[in-house]
Amino acid sequence: QLMLAVLSIHANMKELRRQDSFVNIVGGLRLDETGSDLSIAMALASAFYESRIWVDSNGIPPAFIGEVGLGGEIRPVKQIESRISVAQRLGIS
Repeated sequence: QLMLAVLSIHANMKELRRQDSFVNIVGGLRLDETGSDLSIAMALASAFYESRIWVDSNGIPPAFIGEVGLGGEIRPVKQIESRISVAQRLGIS
């Protein structure tokens, strides 16, 4: 609910307040992991705007890694190099 509030206020998605939202997390991802904030925000924005997230010419999606603050700012996360390395091993650019 907090992410929906931040997006509705700071990303001009005010209609999110009137919609039911459900986020399904697969593969054992911990929701208390702040590095997943940006990917969840992007998924919600993609659904809200009914727009696909860009993929490269090989069909590989980007990795969205970052914490989203209450003011809508994107904050860096710890161990970014290892996170990028894991994403690349999984075939995510």
